[in-house]
Amino acid sequence: MLSTRSGAPASERNRDAEGVLCPTKGEVNTVKYEDAVRVCETYVASLVARDVEAILALFAEDATVEDPVGTESHVGKAALREFYSGAVKGIANAKMTGQPRLAANEVAFPFEVTAGKPGSEIVIAIIDVFRFNPEGKVDSMRAFWGSDNIAKTP
Repeated sequence: MLSTRSGAPASERNRDAEGVLCPTKGEVNTVKYEDAVRVCETYVASLVARDVEAILALFAEDATVEDPVGTESHVGKAALREFYSGAVKGIANAKMTGQPRLAANEVAFPFEVTAGKPGSEIVIAIIDVFRFNPEGKVDSMRAFWGSDNIAKTP
């Protein structure tokens, strides 16, 4: 389970004693950075391993996945199982390409997925945003990528 903190009143939230904006001050369900990084790394490694059950273990029962943002959301474990069972089939590789960014109970992280058959592979540059529930499970995943983020491998 990920650690949480109790929230401050809305009027005080996100401000320090001097009134300076502080993205994580007093937020409910603040996730420890090392826990969030572990979830991101497990997710990416599970994509490569095509381990749908390991991916699903990261999510809450009623989680939503919007991949890519702007498409219809997949809601609940059964829908996520169907989505990821298809998604992992074409993955040849995946790797994190930068440091995760954590604020309150959400983490954004950049990664690349190499997909397709040898000789006709593409690389998709993605930024995923995970929101964690109080139990430390991902209850929302939004994947930011589009046609401008897809390149053919050399």
